Amino acid sequence: MKAITKMNGVEMTVSKTYNPVVLAANSDTTIPFKTEMTNSKLVEWWPTHIQNGETTNVKTDVYMVINYGKNIPAVSGTWEKKVATLKSTFSTNLLG
Repeated sequence: MKAITKMNGVEMTVSKTYNPVVLAANSDTTIPFKTEMTNSKLVEWWPTHIQNGETTNVKTDVYMVINYGKNIPAVSGTWEKKVATLKSTFSTNLLG
């Protein structure tokens, strides 16, 4: 699994799972993500927040990622499918 979060269109985080998860049929499980944020992206995002009246639209796209053929290089690869999009908005009043 992986998730990409954008704030006002600026990619802020990429979250990934680093351990394989096996999910049995008709079952549920919790999948932990590790999220990394590049602080330098705050410099790119902040002006968009101010220009939007101190409002930010957050969008996270969640993907299922399947790696296959690991032991057979001729047929190995990765398949990704977007499985969800989460949206939210937040506002601040820092500038009054």
